[in-house]
Amino acid sequence: MSGPVICFYGDDFTGASENLAQFHKYGLRCRLYFEPADPERVRKEAAALDVVGIAGVARSRAPGEMRALLRAAFALFGSLGTRLNQYKICSTFDSAPETGNFSVAIEEALRVWPDALLPVLPATPDFGRYTAFATHFSRHRGEILRLDRNPALVEHPSTPMNEADLRRHLANLGVAATAAIMLPELARDMAPLAELIAKRSEGGVPVVLDTIDNRQLEHVSGAIWQLAQRRNVFSLAAQGLPQGLGGAVAAQLGRVSKLSAEAHEGPGLVLSGSCAAQTAAQLAAVEAEGWTMIHLPVERLTGADEAQRATDALAPGMIAALQAGRSVAVYTARGEVTQAFDLDRAPAVGHALAGLFRQAVREAGLRRVIFAGGDSSSFAMRSCGAYALEIASSIGQQASHTCRLLSTDELNGVEVILKGGQAGGDRFFLDPMAS
Repeated sequence: MSGPVICFYGDDFTGASENLAQFHKYGLRCRLYFEPADPERVRKEAAALDVVGIAGVARSRAPGEMRALLRAAFALFGSLGTRLNQYKICSTFDSAPETGNFSVAIEEALRVWPDALLPVLPATPDFGRYTAFATHFSRHRGEILRLDRNPALVEHPSTPMNEADLRRHLANLGVAATAAIMLPELARDMAPLAELIAKRSEGGVPVVLDTIDNRQLEHVSGAIWQLAQRRNVFSLAAQGLPQGLGGAVAAQLGRVSKLSAEAHEGPGLVLSGSCAAQTAAQLAAVEAEGWTMIHLPVERLTGADEAQRATDALAPGMIAALQAGRSVAVYTARGEVTQAFDLDRAPAVGHALAGLFRQAVREAGLRRVIFAGGDSSSFAMRSCGAYALEIASSIGQQASHTCRLLSTDELNGVEVILKGGQAGGDRFFLDPMAS
């Protein structure tokens, strides 16, 4: 078989890279292109790939902007002929009527694949995300909470969560009809389960799939893969989908697992646009270890010119510390900015972080950098000038991979780690795989 069998659009960069890593760990040949992807480049390179991904920013955009972005991406996927196409969502189902609205993604997908089945699979048990009786749960500080009881999600700056029943949440986004397949129904064999998904999804109805453990994840994902052998499937799914079906796809294509880990030597650099409490705990951990802490004042980042001035002001201190062998964390917030954050500033934050990234590579010779924050990392990657990335190393666990940039300049081969705001333990930045 030649050419990709799966395409996916990641609605932010950190999640898109995690999705790619889940495919990669099974030995699948995959590449993640940065939005806007060059269709000619993608079509030319796709013949040597099993999985093609596009890392986008739809999660932080209004419906009109989303339509333009997704229309281009889905048209490209349609030209590649893949039957299984994933809209990679955050495993906490981040979406609001005016920001990152999933109903827009569904509508645009049905323009390209009018007969597509629409399984919805946000569960990722290894990441502490579970769906039971169409209600979604997440782990927070050692507890498993309903989405609308998790303070980190209720206070999310762009997509605050106020409904854990995913059917009701989709309805609030404008989806006309939804269905679900619940835990007792997962006991049936894979083929009957696939038929049940198909039956309930006919007519463009999204079907929420319960999943609370990895055994169920493989079972449900396998049913989705079976359907994709004969039907177009457009799945709103988190990284649990590639985790669950990657083994079956790899076996079918004759691929062999690729897992490796490479420790980083030299000073570390974290560029954080995250306001998540978990990132704040990670920043506190590196500060306690003596890292140089540099605040990037988000209130000043009102546009590209202001972002450039902020970069020019902060870069000398960052470079001096790195050249002296000291690790550095540049941050916009330490958990204190929640709904007060102006999402319209995310592109400027990304522009500033990209500028600091380039200077760290050019002036201090860094070859690995950590970015934290889904939206800000997305815009930083779009601004940095690279056109794609591949997985450089991974130990196969969630949030445990490094990425290698593909570029036509000095960034080619530089490694980045893209961490979502809520991802990772308190010492994530101090892990040898990362820092």
